Amino acid sequence: MVLTSCSLASDFTCMMHSAFTQDKLATMKLNTLASILPEKLDNLFEAVQVKAKEIAPGVAAFCKDNEMIEDSEDTWVLQGYEPIKISTSLSPSENYIVQAVCILQARFPEMSIVHGLFKAMYEVILTNAFTGKLLVFTSVLVRIVTGICRAQGDVHRPRILAYDLMRELANFKTSLNYCGAMASVWPFVFSPNTCHPQDPELLTTKAMQAVLATYQESVKKVSFGFSTLTERCKWPSIHNAPHIESVVEEIMEVVRAPDFMTICRQHPRYAFALRKALELLFVQGFDWSEFYANFLRPELFKEIVDESRYMFFMPLVAAVARDYRYRSKPSLIDNSALKMFLEAVLFSQAKVEHQKEAALAIVMISDGQENSVGKVKEWLRRLDKEQKSALPQQLVAVIG
Repeated sequence: MVLTSCSLASDFTCMMHSAFTQDKLATMKLNTLASILPEKLDNLFEAVQVKAKEIAPGVAAFCKDNEMIEDSEDTWVLQGYEPIKISTSLSPSENYIVQAVCILQARFPEMSIVHGLFKAMYEVILTNAFTGKLLVFTSVLVRIVTGICRAQGDVHRPRILAYDLMRELANFKTSLNYCGAMASVWPFVFSPNTCHPQDPELLTTKAMQAVLATYQESVKKVSFGFSTLTERCKWPSIHNAPHIESVVEEIMEVVRAPDFMTICRQHPRYAFALRKALELLFVQGFDWSEFYANFLRPELFKEIVDESRYMFFMPLVAAVARDYRYRSKPSLIDNSALKMFLEAVLFSQAKVEHQKEAALAIVMISDGQENSVGKVKEWLRRLDKEQKSALPQQLVAVIG
């Protein structure tokens, strides 16, 4: 039966019941979709979730039967498109979803389908990780988005998801389970192909090892443990895992280097990876008073006023302060000294870009409280029309 645009709009799952690359009507269906996209992209994102929930029991059985399957890829080809390489660690039903999404991305490259899907699934996964609900369903979502990213050759997105799952850790067993689901589909997310001691991929992997090892030692009977990452991703045993303090010092040695900011400007993801790693280590390894006494007061205050290095350190400090507020009662986190420091930057002789980062940091650590952004509003009123037009959305919202 040839599907109409109306039925496709409400049921993208028709593309996910079997191997789309072997569908004789694939080209016709893709041409039909051209008339309803991008308006109906949300239907696609919803269909992936519906299908993931439907196949979850079967995927759980597949994973149990193929727990230590050798990592490899199969190649799938639809005539007229580049071959798609898909992990054999995915069940057939997960494979079909990955095929469908990758073909849609190839047919409609201007729509950023994979980006939109990852963003939508990221929110669902993190929410469920925090609540500890819908474990099997969410594990399937993790496996699917990891499989899609692997097929697209994009390790950056699943690594962000891994960092943020570990940063939450409100439910450690759940977060470890999801990291395991990710590793089973693409071990490379947790095992970068590098041995250079200052490579950001190696350092961020060490950060993940240190955090997971620390929490694993405090939790008994974890179904997916550190040992599985040792087997799948060639991690050290838990007894040889790095300590949080030592990894922090390793990364800080890198970022203290005189040419660090030059490298960051040339390679933006280099800075991003190291900042995420430090954020993870600070939040999971120290409480606020320790972070303030050992890092913020003796070193990081100086860095956030530096006319160049603020670009790396100001977002880092703001993110860490924000995370502490979320993890604790706000009344227990005294960030008044940090806020005053940032407000001083607003009205200093610093460049507008530097001041803008300070304003963003204040908004971030204020947790949306109106009475905490008064100085930011005062600073915003001083900007001319051209400067206001270049403001990021977070600051535009403050203007109201």
